[in-house]
Amino acid sequence: DDLTIIQLFQRRSETAVSELLRQYGRLLRQLARNILPTEEDAEECVSDAVLDVWNSVPPQEPRSLSAYACSLVRNRALDRRRYLIAEKRGGADAVEAELNAISCGDAIGEYLDSQELRQILQEFLDSLSPEKRILFVKRYFFCQSVTAIANELSLSENTVSVRLSRLRARLGRLLREREVTL
Repeated sequence: DDLTIIQLFQRRSETAVSELLRQYGRLLRQLARNILPTEEDAEECVSDAVLDVWNSVPPQEPRSLSAYACSLVRNRALDRRRYLIAEKRGGADAVEAELNAISCGDAIGEYLDSQELRQILQEFLDSLSPEKRILFVKRYFFCQSVTAIANELSLSENTVSVRLSRLRARLGRLLREREVTL
């Protein structure tokens, strides 16, 4: 379980890495693959994130090791994707473009570390039904495609797209009410 693996990290036992990958490796790789274009980039991000876990536990003691590791993988993968996009001089992908529509065109990713924004996002997610929360998190945290979400939740792609659009609009209204300008 998470507590045992965290204790292995705290004791600097090398088995901590293998246990983390045994328990959550598949999830971490899938998350990286959802964001990055190649398997090699995804594997590199997972490896880097596992090293981040090694270097940060201790002093960190995450309540959920899977959420902590996913967050590190996601951040690494998004950084790598931004680098690749800049290298190709291409545009942002669909997920970032959808979120940027809420934020008046500024890059929302630059503001995700803001404590105020985190609190508002947590409030927003808490206000959603479990189905809507799952939909939002799958799209905007795990960066799953609309098609994958539709298949997984047994919904049509149009239904998923419409619900996501409504959720973005609702989040946009909440941000404007709170006078949060991104």
